[in-house]
Amino acid sequence: MCVVPATVITRIEVSHQERSDSLRADMRELARRVQNLDWLSTKTENTLDQMRNEVEGIRLAVDDPGKRTGISSRNGGSFDLPSKIEELSVMIASTRSGVFRLEVEMLKATNNLTIINNTTRDIQHGQRSIPTKQFVNNAILSLKSQPIHVNLQNAYETQPDKELHSKHPALPSSCIEASPNQSGIHKMQIAGRNQSPFYGLCELVKNVPWLVIQNRVDGSLNFFKPWLDYVNGFGSLSGEFWIGLEKLHQLTANEIHELLILLEDFEGNKRYAHYGAFVVASEKEQFTLSVLGTYNGTAGDSLSYHAGNKFSTYDMDNDGWQDGNCAQTHTGAWWYSACDLSNLNGRYLNGDGLNGEQDFQGMYWNDFRGSSYSLKSSKMLIRPISATLGSTSYDKNVV
Repeated sequence: MCVVPATVITRIEVSHQERSDSLRADMRELARRVQNLDWLSTKTENTLDQMRNEVEGIRLAVDDPGKRTGISSRNGGSFDLPSKIEELSVMIASTRSGVFRLEVEMLKATNNLTIINNTTRDIQHGQRSIPTKQFVNNAILSLKSQPIHVNLQNAYETQPDKELHSKHPALPSSCIEASPNQSGIHKMQIAGRNQSPFYGLCELVKNVPWLVIQNRVDGSLNFFKPWLDYVNGFGSLSGEFWIGLEKLHQLTANEIHELLILLEDFEGNKRYAHYGAFVVASEKEQFTLSVLGTYNGTAGDSLSYHAGNKFSTYDMDNDGWQDGNCAQTHTGAWWYSACDLSNLNGRYLNGDGLNGEQDFQGMYWNDFRGSSYSLKSSKMLIRPISATLGSTSYDKNVV
């Protein structure tokens, strides 16, 4: 009779549980993406209805010139058809992207279901191979009839726990633990949270390790992206990137961090802004900049105005501007109010000389070169606030 050890069954059950947890996480992500698609669909239908009514009004006005005066007064003002068409095209593109991501999540969920079914069959097969109580009793009786020899010298020696030593060591939870003395890319995991490990870029600033959450140096990456991209993050750690709002929330919800922003213009002038606390809320709260500490630095304070505001992108308008969409108008993604004093995810426009139509659209910091100057580089970094205990505060020589 082939006997399968109980420890093997236990490992299979653990693997089964892990796959079930992964499937539940996939289903939650699937539900969230369906909700986003439902919102986009509703907004698209409303825009189509409005355009249909206006086109009907135009047709009637062409048939009967006496009704033309009613077109401009419809819905309380003139109707900008090109603008609506552009808005509709943006929403259609976002919907297409959402459908693609939804298909990916459904494929992942299907694969996990297949693995769970196969694991369940393995468990059932393994359970059939577990020895019965009668088999164990017979084996004990058989052993009792034979002499047992014990080496007392080795009986009390501690044997190494092979399973314990085979486990991987705990991953660092911050750049303080991962890379205290040098910059580089490291694998980390948020402490105290059941989250997957991630790779982060650690950088030393005045011999202090920080985690880089945004990096822009040459305009090689387009930052005018939709909501889901900003939630999940995009780019390459070896170049320009955005770490992702969900990762920012997990990091700062686990422990309050401080924020350091490094800026440079095309003339080689460098400035910094340091904030003593930085916390980003969850997606349920649209990743609100819920906590922002006291400012100090050389760049001027162009972020405190945004504290308490929700994050916005061109396809997710959460700002305080009632008559428009700050992200779309200023071609960026930020914690807009109505609208902004900084726009570090705006367009990369190569310095000064912007025409009037490009004001507020560049990567700018109002207190350093103003809204009509698009900066050369922007870098946002964070580190746990507990790491600053006992250390000196920042001064004007930080950069």
